[in-house]
Amino acid sequence: MTKFKIYTESEKFVWTRKRILFGIALLSFVILAIKFYLIKNAEFINDSLAQILGFISVSAIFLGLINSFFPQELKGKLNGELIFDFSKIVINNDSYNLEDIKSIQIITGPFKGQLISSGMSAFSDRFSNGINNELIITLNTGKIIKCNFQIDHKRKIFQATNELKNYVDLGILSHENFAEISAKP
Repeated sequence: MTKFKIYTESEKFVWTRKRILFGIALLSFVILAIKFYLIKNAEFINDSLAQILGFISVSAIFLGLINSFFPQELKGKLNGELIFDFSKIVINNDSYNLEDIKSIQIITGPFKGQLISSGMSAFSDRFSNGINNELIITLNTGKIIKCNFQIDHKRKIFQATNELKNYVDLGILSHENFAEISAKP
């Protein structure tokens, strides 16, 4: 039995550090552009408002660069558990017996803390939060159940290898999908 945390994305707009810093930088640049191009103030360089807005813009970009060394912020919540077992799959309080499952597809992304961007951009995320993983279950009735989950360390998905092999043997997980999952670093 292997457990993962379930990720549920927020339906509301979530203000993350990246979005706040980008908004501040963009707003100050827009105000500076309006002041410089539309108002055409000759004393632009000596104007204290322009200097303050310039300082705010540069500070937001600098803080954005520092922010890029931290993992992505979640735009939702980790709540509930996904459990891979030899006889069933449990999503929160819902249990699905393997006999009731027609097929399973697992899409895995980077694990929590994995480098996802080697570029140096002020507003890019460099380290994953491990939530870009999806389980898709198709039941014999035709109902499709989707669940996003977090892989919180490099070897976590490999802890479920025996259960996943069992799913392959039962014909509900394809050999190709199992090979994809096993090939991830």
